[in-house]
Amino acid sequence: HSAPTDFVLFVDDDMALAPGCIEKLAAELETDPEIAFVGPRMFFGDQRDRIQYEGGFWHYAGLAHMRGQEGEALPDGYPTKMWADSFAANVTGVFLTVQTLLPCLQAADAGKIAIISSQMASDERAPGGSYIYRASKAAALNLGRNLATDLAPLGLAVGIYHPGWVRTDMGGNSADISVDEAASGLIQRFDTLDIKGTGCFQTWDGKDHPY
Repeated sequence: HSAPTDFVLFVDDDMALAPGCIEKLAAELETDPEIAFVGPRMFFGDQRDRIQYEGGFWHYAGLAHMRGQEGEALPDGYPTKMWADSFAANVTGVFLTVQTLLPCLQAADAGKIAIISSQMASDERAPGGSYIYRASKAAALNLGRNLATDLAPLGLAVGIYHPGWVRTDMGGNSADISVDEAASGLIQRFDTLDIKGTGCFQTWDGKDHPY
């Protein structure tokens, strides 16, 4: 999706680096708020010119430039509107949709609700960064689990799903699966969801995911 800054630099793992470019790049990262540095986990010019990404930090010769996947710096980024917009889409929108359609769900034969969350919602996945996205998807997971409890007496099943790392504009070309694979797998999950499995958190291909 769109970058929050004017410039985004992507460096591939096996890119050949010209002498001195690492120093210049690190200087830009440290001083220019208009540049976001995104890309793979790590790359090396040699052992002296080393930049490594780990848990939301870019390390260079002792320098740590904190920048999450949302392109925001931890000390002064992540404005309120970013939080509000993400939670409105990923959490509030889910609840209001269920609330609005509840009479239709009750009138249906074995009504069911499928909520798309993410593996990034799991408490067991905490590498740092992506605070807003992780928090909103964790909230969607929690919402689904509690809806499952409250709607079980009405015979309505609720499933929460990780759609996979999908080759889209957001996932990128190196993602694991195609849109068709994700959609096909999710449809199978929705078809098999019943009241016995309500509250489940599963991947697109039917694996139970840790909460």
